[in-house]
Amino acid sequence: MNTTFLPEEIIYKAEEQWIAEKIGELSGGKFKVSENQKEKSYHKEYLHIIEKNEWNKINFHFELYWYNGKPLSKADKITVFAHLETQHLKDTELNQKARGKFGLSKGNTLEKEIIFPDFSSESKATETIRHIVEILNTEKFQKYARIADECLKELF
Repeated sequence: MNTTFLPEEIIYKAEEQWIAEKIGELSGGKFKVSENQKEKSYHKEYLHIIEKNEWNKINFHFELYWYNGKPLSKADKITVFAHLETQHLKDTELNQKARGKFGLSKGNTLEKEIIFPDFSSESKATETIRHIVEILNTEKFQKYARIADECLKELF
């Protein structure tokens, strides 16, 4: 019998790919893991989720964040954020205008909610991801998606 042991990095990438596919599937294609995120090598502690590619112009995104350098499937809790990372905008004037539209003077967190995931089985993992998608679809998170759309029209 020939047994192959896969390095942790490959296992974690496969888990994140499954999670990314489930996010897309359970949201009916509305949400997806950012293409920039997919291109990175194995990473721990965050996943950027976008609803529209155009948001990259102002760097608005949703984010799953967990702690202690574990893979997502081993996380004890996940914080779901609506984020505006305006520090990546090179144009200071646009940066200030975008932050102002979102009501931010400091920091980049617009909204957050903490969940306690269960990845003990495929069905429980699917329910955890379904819960994340439901949070992203709530009014308190989606209002920032509408603001992002307005910013794009006004700023670009």
